[in-house]
Amino acid sequence: MKILLFSIILFLIFNFGSTADVFDYYHFKMMWPLSDCVNAPNCSVPDWYKTFSIHTFVPRTDANIPVNCTPSYPFNETEISTFKTLLSILWPDFWDFANPEDFWATNWVNHGTCALSELGTEENYFQHALILRAYTSAGDFLANANIVPSDSVAYSYHLIDIAVRAATGKLATIHCRGMGDKIILHEIGFCFDKQFNMFDCSQELRTQEGSDCPQNIYDSSIYYIQHLSS
Repeated sequence: MKILLFSIILFLIFNFGSTADVFDYYHFKMMWPLSDCVNAPNCSVPDWYKTFSIHTFVPRTDANIPVNCTPSYPFNETEISTFKTLLSILWPDFWDFANPEDFWATNWVNHGTCALSELGTEENYFQHALILRAYTSAGDFLANANIVPSDSVAYSYHLIDIAVRAATGKLATIHCRGMGDKIILHEIGFCFDKQFNMFDCSQELRTQEGSDCPQNIYDSSIYYIQHLSS
């Protein structure tokens, strides 16, 4: 009996990972780079980098984010060789800007392998991330509503939310984080179905992602920071 039980446990461990790529949609998050480097001396944003970067491209459900679904398919840099330069600009690692391969590998292993049922290959996963980036220019969406980086002017969650909604016609997620006594804008996320049509992110996900933002959505207290030193 013990041998049978042990065999069943091993079967679940080694087979569930390869079949656990069941998900409902993609959550594609763009990040304001400076916000990633708060209180992080080993993190650095080049002076010329003035745009939102790709942060994560995650297949998920509202309740769950599957991870490391196919351990048998490790990251292979050769698969992205034809667009590696573009990827290094749009999906950089600000903790090691010159060597983003480990960051990409982490995203592939944790998230990309969970989309294999739809995307099929590592190459397709990263290519689709670049395509989605073209449709989610968060910085432009904000600028169109006169929301620009500033260390002295703060904005409300509501204002940021309607700026993104005006540009896309859809509800996005907004994530904040702390910087000393300030609350700063960190990420703006977009929801796509398996055919890559953007749709309204659920209120459950929006609430989850916005938990570190001000509870009063009309309170102008979110800083879209221009510098880290302020």
